[in-house]
Amino acid sequence: MSSVYKQIYKSLLYEKATVSVLFFLSCLGSFMYFFVQVSIDGNLTHLTYKKAMALTINSSEKEFLIALHSNQILATTFLIILSLIAAFAFYMFYKKYYRNHIKEIGCYKAFGYSNKQIIVVVFFITSSLSFIALIVGFVLGWIFSDVLLQLYRSSFDIELLHKGIFPSNIGIGFLFIVVLSGIMAIVPYYKFLKLEPSSLLRNFPEEHQNKWEVFINHKLSHVAPVKYRSSLRMILRKPFTVALIFLSVGFFTVLWIISISLNFSSQYIFETQTLGRSYKYDIQLDDYQPYHPLKGDSTFYLSSEVGISWKENVINQQAIGFHKKPNLFQLYTLDNKELFLPKDKEVYINEALSELYGIRQNDFIDILVNNKNYTVKVAAIVKNAEINTIYLSETQLARILSLNEPIYNGVLSNTIPKEYQNELIITEKERLALLQKNNVSNRISAVINQLLGCVTGCLLLYLVILLNFQECTRNILILNMLGYTAKSINKMLISIYKPLMNVAFVIMLPLSIIVCQFIQKKLSIETGDYIPFQTNLIIIGGIWLLLNLLYHLIQLRFNNKVANIQTTEQTKKYIM
Repeated sequence: MSSVYKQIYKSLLYEKATVSVLFFLSCLGSFMYFFVQVSIDGNLTHLTYKKAMALTINSSEKEFLIALHSNQILATTFLIILSLIAAFAFYMFYKKYYRNHIKEIGCYKAFGYSNKQIIVVVFFITSSLSFIALIVGFVLGWIFSDVLLQLYRSSFDIELLHKGIFPSNIGIGFLFIVVLSGIMAIVPYYKFLKLEPSSLLRNFPEEHQNKWEVFINHKLSHVAPVKYRSSLRMILRKPFTVALIFLSVGFFTVLWIISISLNFSSQYIFETQTLGRSYKYDIQLDDYQPYHPLKGDSTFYLSSEVGISWKENVINQQAIGFHKKPNLFQLYTLDNKELFLPKDKEVYINEALSELYGIRQNDFIDILVNNKNYTVKVAAIVKNAEINTIYLSETQLARILSLNEPIYNGVLSNTIPKEYQNELIITEKERLALLQKNNVSNRISAVINQLLGCVTGCLLLYLVILLNFQECTRNILILNMLGYTAKSINKMLISIYKPLMNVAFVIMLPLSIIVCQFIQKKLSIETGDYIPFQTNLIIIGGIWLLLNLLYHLIQLRFNNKVANIQTTEQTKKYIM
């Protein structure tokens, strides 16, 4: 069995570039998981201990605890998505590897080695590679988790923070990264289980297309331009290869779109939260006050925590009712039209409610206060609404709260009246500083996700295209020996991949956008932070250019490899 191990190990060493990509993908999944998880577990243990010992937990620590649970979802999401991408990559590689080394497998069987022994060797080598990647990712994640801890300090004003990891979470990482990669390495081997050594030594029998595959192949090849028809007909004989290209382009597009969207969404939130506001002070009172005239340019408002019932969901919101149309805070619709005060039995909702829960203009929703329902009509969706806030008229909100009107518990003003100097006052400077801090924090997270998406997407696409190019190596060398020029060979075997990849991009783009919208919607609901989806034609065009640039770089590397084989007289080794 040791001889089989040595032979398979040596054959994998010849695939250094591809194996390095697989190692990096596994390492990336491990790093991103432990990068987030290490910053969670130690602090979660500390705060849970304080609660168990009935020690006081201040408001910042309560918010921090909620954030830790939200980041737990983020860490699990990172692990699942990146592990599935790595598993997909391992499956692609080993499917090609077994096909290219079919004679070696036949020799192992001829010498008396069983399928079980071969599978054990492959599983052990692959799992060992992934285990090393797990350890490297864990160490790097532990080191760089200081970045997240620093973000926690700036966001929650908590100095004493801890690193840590639960053994169970290490086990989960081991299961997803090490065991899953080992399983995906042996799954493609199932085709060889019942084949005799003699069949393998004569090369794997080609799979015959059924009549429907032949029909589709014929129709699609005739749709293509004349210069691509023969090449397309050849590649369509391998539907799995075409499916891999479409899936890899889809992954690439999803990862790039969502990473850029996360970056742009933080800026969008900052802009909408500063739009239409010209007050310097938000004065929040502890008790309700009867209305009385104020000097200067000030606006009263009434606010209260309420629930919104919509399609079996109860959503907590803050309801605000203005006494009159505020001069210091102008509300805008999504198409930037000015809004006046809502009428009786009408409500203005924020954009997050519309996007996350599907509440549209002219829908009817129930406002829940003290176990009572009040049905109102959605008159408009406010672009620049306060986070988790809906707007009603002050008289209507007072009636819902069973208060004598007119009454208020908040004031927007450019001055601070003497009677309110001891109340809670949020200044314009403090509000902008908090928004800027959140914006910077979100941007750092977005940059991390952007780097993750870029690297993962590029590596995955690199792996798929390179594996398909490598499958053409033998045919390229044979055609070269027959006297065909490099230009003719490229036209017959390689050039088809570029238009096929661009067609895949066009087809997968709408699906990728839908997937990105779904992911951001679920993240917004789970974390409680609205992440609006942001993209445009310039972003899509940039991703398309990057896709083609990456293709040309991979093609250049492959051409150099083939040229090196020819100059070092290794052609015989590849075509035998």
